[in-house]
Amino acid sequence: MGPAEKDNHFLVLPIDFGEFSFALRNVNKNSAPGFNKINYIILEKLPEFVKRVILDIYNDILYTGCFPDQWKKYLCFFIPKANSDKVRPISMSSCFLKLLEKNLNERLTVVAGT
Repeated sequence: MGPAEKDNHFLVLPIDFGEFSFALRNVNKNSAPGFNKINYIILEKLPEFVKRVILDIYNDILYTGCFPDQWKKYLCFFIPKANSDKVRPISMSSCFLKLLEKNLNERLTVVAGT
């Protein structure tokens, strides 16, 4: 394993509960929920054992590369642009998916040095 691979090795390690909790504390709590209507406030109030089940699901996703079908559903809205016939699409994804993305983004930020 070369130096770059050693530096980036933690990217493929399972997410630990500390990382998960940090990401959940630092998401935008006002972010709109997706198709399932479960928002971050609900996720934050879950008992720890349920959060650990979600964390196990995240780590299974990282290991297998398979996402739950419900997390692939988006709510799409088309917002009319002012003084135009055009619209702007808005897609709302599951907070479960956005929280997983937040965990991975934290790791990538460390590697990128930003």
